[in-house]
Amino acid sequence: MVPRTRRQAHNSHFSILLDNLHDVIYIREKKVAPNDYYDRITRAVEQPLSTDQIKQLVQLLESPDASNCRKLPTHVFSSVCGLVIDAEQCLAKERGLYLLTESFRPCPEYEEIEDSQQLSPTENQRKKEIGAKVLGKLVDSFIDTHNLERPRRWAGLFVLELLKKSESNVIILLNSPEARRRALGDLILTDDNALLKVISGQIIRNIVEFAESPQIFWPTNATDEAINTFPQASDSHSRWVKDFTSYCTNLLPLPD
Repeated sequence: MVPRTRRQAHNSHFSILLDNLHDVIYIREKKVAPNDYYDRITRAVEQPLSTDQIKQLVQLLESPDASNCRKLPTHVFSSVCGLVIDAEQCLAKERGLYLLTESFRPCPEYEEIEDSQQLSPTENQRKKEIGAKVLGKLVDSFIDTHNLERPRRWAGLFVLELLKKSESNVIILLNSPEARRRALGDLILTDDNALLKVISGQIIRNIVEFAESPQIFWPTNATDEAINTFPQASDSHSRWVKDFTSYCTNLLPLPD
């Protein structure tokens, strides 16, 4: 149990954080705090957000087309993302991950640029800065089998969105610790959840072409078949999912 004084400090820092986020989102002329301010205040929060607290935070972020999340400067967004990832597992946490992920998708009035092969310089820089702060934390949340499946799914989809059209984030993941990379392949080989397998496969698919060897994404005991027959490319997403499903089926042990 958290001592009373620490719990009071935690609640106080969280209230300060909510007030500042409200000002950033709703008061346009409000001067944004320095880059390290939100790092310091989120560290001061210290304990994972409770279900009630994550509900309050997500209620503040809630808006059509995730527009409130788009209003957050990158350093603020990254700090909020860290709090959501570490929060108690609940529906509000899932909603928070969804809103943060959705903020990277084009606004309805700009949907025609969705198929563009490149991000705008501003969006590319935003993805790069946020990826440097939270990409590793998101992958760790996705591969952690102690987490519930639904938050893992949203963390994985967030990873995919950060990797999309962002070579800088691909490089960040390629240079991440070996255990993190190999856990992606291990998830495909050992996890029972088909959707998590697909998401992990998509993550590997997005970065394997930049890797020196596909072996870096698989556990050391993976078979050559598992590594060499992994479907890396396809003309369409639906085709790749079909190929990946067949790949997973072929890896199943034959019945006795």
